[in-house]
Amino acid sequence: MMAFSHMLMGIASWGTVATATGQPMDPATMGAAFLGSLAPDIDHPRSWLGRRLPFISWPLAGLVGHRGITHSLLAVAAAVSAIVWWPQLGAGLVMAFAVGYLAHLLGDAVTESGIPLFWPLGNRVRLPPAVSVGGLGEVVLLLGFLAVTAPISGFWGFGEVATFLQEGSL
Repeated sequence: MMAFSHMLMGIASWGTVATATGQPMDPATMGAAFLGSLAPDIDHPRSWLGRRLPFISWPLAGLVGHRGITHSLLAVAAAVSAIVWWPQLGAGLVMAFAVGYLAHLLGDAVTESGIPLFWPLGNRVRLPPAVSVGGLGEVVLLLGFLAVTAPISGFWGFGEVATFLQEGSL
């Protein structure tokens, strides 16, 4: 998927998880979800994040290539372990980052290339419908994803639906 799609999926996913778990949807957690949604592509120097952090992206691309370890559950575990090493970050920020990261992996898993989810073991995981990156299929999937998550998270004027789902009344 393209960066814009990853950004929207990451933020919408965090909104949905935050609503379901009672976590805040504040600028800090939304920013963490945003960064998490772009982080797996740090292994690609021409990615949105790679262009901003070339001193990380270029060496990483040379070591592991694109859609390698950074597109695996091992990378998610490493990111989540940050709460152990930097407890001052807080569980909410780490959770938001992880949700954004997982949303990125889901988005890339539905592309034709798939992802090495269980790296270094096994083959790439490809979920149907296996769309082309940047193509019409990506747009349709993104719109469908947003149509499901927006009412749950309360984004884009659907706050009453989110309240109903949480409290059982409008």
